[in-house]
Amino acid sequence: MRELGRVVAFSHRHQMAASLIYLDINGFKQTNETLGHAGGDAALNHVVALLLANVRQSDVVGRLGGDEFGVILSGATLAAAVDKSDQLGRVISDTPFVWHGQNVLLGIAAGAADVLAASTPEQVISAADHAMFAHKRQQRNRVDQQA
Repeated sequence: MRELGRVVAFSHRHQMAASLIYLDINGFKQTNETLGHAGGDAALNHVVALLLANVRQSDVVGRLGGDEFGVILSGATLAAAVDKSDQLGRVISDTPFVWHGQNVLLGIAAGAADVLAASTPEQVISAADHAMFAHKRQQRNRVDQQA
């Protein structure tokens, strides 16, 4: 929240683009129950390592709580953030997490928000969270239609 507050203030003061990506690990409760808490913690660390390896050094990755993460992209438009969230989703789903010799596939739902379109960090998070839930609903609808 502190870093997002700084980016919001800087972006508004200088009218510079910035975006937030809000990520949620799909089915994490089941992953945690299946692998145990140690496996769940290792899965979280796996996702964090992939996020850090696939964003710029100037970007900020933070845990928002539970299985939810935020990525602050300074100087990035909303369109760039949507593209980046798609890329991060592919990287995470294409890179199995290995736990005790077992490949565990993880996926995410992600949403992005434009920092300049909001006045406060809380509003940025809320907008990105709403976009993430819309993506999650879209994923569920696709699965339901395939079934």
